[in-house]
Amino acid sequence: VADIQRAGGHLKTLIDDLLDLARIESGRPRVELEPLSLRQAFADAKTLASASLLAQRIQFSCQLGSDLPVRADGGRLRQVLVNLLSNAAKYTHEGGHVTLSACRLTDDLVRISVTDDGIGIPPHKLKDLFVPFERLGAEKTKIEGDGIGLALSYKLVELMGGRLGVESIPGQATTFYLDLPAATGSPASV
Repeated sequence: VADIQRAGGHLKTLIDDLLDLARIESGRPRVELEPLSLRQAFADAKTLASASLLAQRIQFSCQLGSDLPVRADGGRLRQVLVNLLSNAAKYTHEGGHVTLSACRLTDDLVRISVTDDGIGIPPHKLKDLFVPFERLGAEKTKIEGDGIGLALSYKLVELMGGRLGVESIPGQATTFYLDLPAATGSPASV
């Protein structure tokens, strides 16, 4: 029963991601930008990704000194963060470490990073990382996935006025970062 529920949940997520990707491609994306609290966004993402992190016995740390408000869509930001944290858990060895952090790059820009000490990504594969359905060879492993999450996350971050990027050292670590506009005014709860 648990396997059927897990498979059903995976199928629902896949369908939702495909619908989101189709909406974006057709020019009908749904994003509502507003000032948001990163403290709340981080707490929500950690809660939603905790099953992935716990299943792999991943050590998780969150580094956010002061709350940095960003201008983003709360649901979409949460979706991107959960995807990045879940991917980090999938590609990090059991007992590894994942860090979620944020810092102000400039007065107008905040960088959010998800860093893992997993398998890394070879430089020659980075160009295909955000291509829909491209799994960079992971389809030949036991690592689950469909190759949609990063492509969708890339497009969602762009729609929020930001940029999603990656830095990786094969066999050592990977950092996905998203640079989002800093918010002025009172952040809403995500």
